[in-house]
Amino acid sequence: MPKRLIIFDLDGVVLKRHFLLEMSRHIGLLTYLRAVWLCFLFNAGKLSLSQLIRKVYARFKDVPLEEARHVFGHMRLADGCAEAIHAMRDAGNTVIFVSSGVPSAFAASLAATVGADRGHGIEPALQTDASSLPRLTGEVEGRLSQDGRKSELVQQLLDEFGLQWSDVVVLADDRNNVEIMEKAGLSIGVNANLPVRRMATHLVDTGNLLDVLPFLSTGQPSTSAPGDTKQELFRKVVHACGCLVPLAALYAFHATLALLAVVAALFVLSEVTRLNGVRFPLIGHITVATVRASEQRRFAFAPLALAIGVILCLVLFDWPVATAGILAATLADTA
Repeated sequence: MPKRLIIFDLDGVVLKRHFLLEMSRHIGLLTYLRAVWLCFLFNAGKLSLSQLIRKVYARFKDVPLEEARHVFGHMRLADGCAEAIHAMRDAGNTVIFVSSGVPSAFAASLAATVGADRGHGIEPALQTDASSLPRLTGEVEGRLSQDGRKSELVQQLLDEFGLQWSDVVVLADDRNNVEIMEKAGLSIGVNANLPVRRMATHLVDTGNLLDVLPFLSTGQPSTSAPGDTKQELFRKVVHACGCLVPLAALYAFHATLALLAVVAALFVLSEVTRLNGVRFPLIGHITVATVRASEQRRFAFAPLALAIGVILCLVLFDWPVATAGILAATLADTA
């Protein structure tokens, strides 16, 4: 009997991207933009899972199954994926992939490739005839394409392995997995959106599944990823860069103000995307690297407040006074 049953969501956890979006991108720009909008409605709670799957897959009609398999096969895996799964299995755990967007055959194939025990997904309906390869009909079958059915599958697995819900570990990123996270003994949000971020026992935003392993041996809720000392040091270095602002303002006052305003706006956008499991280009990597444990489940207001304070100092005071205020704020924050 395994020690634990570890359930991985595929999209956004094992895979860096989402299969529905990658397939939609492959078909065309308009199909992709439509899929992005539908996913937004789903994450906002305005669209059910079954509606999302049905509407997105409807645009996949007449796509050859092998073409879909090719798209899936070229999707990038999360860093440390195979190594983390092997470590979990070596510790006596059973690892299962469960997806409500990826065809079951694809999920099973990926599970075999990276060393997981099994893979479960949806069942897209196929049109076959003697003169052509199987094609998607645009319709979807299988319980994982329906709302509230993941827990049913997990319960079936628990009965098979003789385990309880307290023995379940769930790694997920979106609200489709909340139903099983609520029942599981341990839940880990991986690049998670807000509903998962709020309820997960642990959070990992590094994009590396090896960072999940330390959390499997602790029962205490945590929002910190390994490497907190390095993270705090990097945060202090970023804030100390504010000391350069007075010098820049001395030579290009208006340009400096404009740059600070743009950076503040980009930070807000980066935080909104971070809380929804998406890393904003460039600045998102800095945000994830500097955000404190206590800020991982909410909007990190401190950097925004610092930026606004620096702007106000430049606007309201003469250069010597503004410089003193900015240096006090940035250096005090690094202490």
